[in-house]
Amino acid sequence: MSCFVYICVAALSTLVALVLLIHHHQKHSDRNSPDYLPDTTDQWFQVSDCLRCNLCSHEFWVVLAMVNAAVFWGLSVDGSMC
Repeated sequence: MSCFVYICVAALSTLVALVLLIHHHQKHSDRNSPDYLPDTTDQWFQVSDCLRCNLCSHEFWVVLAMVNAAVFWGLSVDGSMC
């Protein structure tokens, strides 16, 4: 694979993680929502959901996307794999 593909995959993974974080905040910061969380940190990212390895949680997919992004950013910067 070329470095361009690595950069595209890394950028897309980073974008997915950011969109999921923003979506999670929007979902849990609405005071009229049944999913409202009073803790502002939990509104962005609930560590408890991540530690349970719940595959259906936003947190799991954010961590997976960021690991994927880190790997592909590393491959694109290294240059030896291109």
